[in-house]
Amino acid sequence: MLEKTTNFRNFVSVSALALLLVGSLSIGPENAHAASSWRPGGSKDRLQGDSGSGSRPPSTRPAPPTRKPQRRCTSARCKKRSAFPPKQGAHAEKELVLPKPSIVVDPDPWGMVGSVSLIRVESVGSFTDYVGTEDSGAVVVATPRTAECRIGDELLKDALVPTQVSNLHSTPPMPLELQEAGLLTIHCRIFWDAHWNSTDGASGAITDRESWNERLYPVGGIVPVLVR
Repeated sequence: MLEKTTNFRNFVSVSALALLLVGSLSIGPENAHAASSWRPGGSKDRLQGDSGSGSRPPSTRPAPPTRKPQRRCTSARCKKRSAFPPKQGAHAEKELVLPKPSIVVDPDPWGMVGSVSLIRVESVGSFTDYVGTEDSGAVVVATPRTAECRIGDELLKDALVPTQVSNLHSTPPMPLELQEAGLLTIHCRIFWDAHWNSTDGASGAITDRESWNERLYPVGGIVPVLVR
């Protein structure tokens, strides 16, 4: 009987010690995470950048048992630290509007029926933009690729290539035969490629973006004059 009582006391002591040790363990905060990216915007000439940071969702692992309630904050140092709320996750957004092309026509400012005018589409070359917070960010590089111009039923298109002017891209001159007098509307579009990389190691491509512009171009005709 004495031996059974001793074994029971040893079991209770070991169990209490195990509970004490487990109760003293604490799970540290989950690692902070951040995510930044670029995506298509609300219209064809826009890109949307997003950057966010904060804590991961709480772990689904059950919390270990605690032996006693948390100690009250009584010292001056503790009260000063608790006066400031914990840092919240930051978030940043940016909308990027792609530059409009410039439409250059030669001769300018008007042409004549029966002649040929040359149209060039010019644009800023590749450029970068950035969206980010203190913890995360993403860089996007946008590059103009091709251009097309519609004048009535005519459709002219060509690639944009670098020029001798710094960071200026242009199409070669595209000929347009002027067959009727009047006021022509020249509507041109540029098609863009965009690639982004984030500090989180993610990356992506956006290939369906475009920007546009238009101008009016007067075309004069030859008016016969009767001489008596």
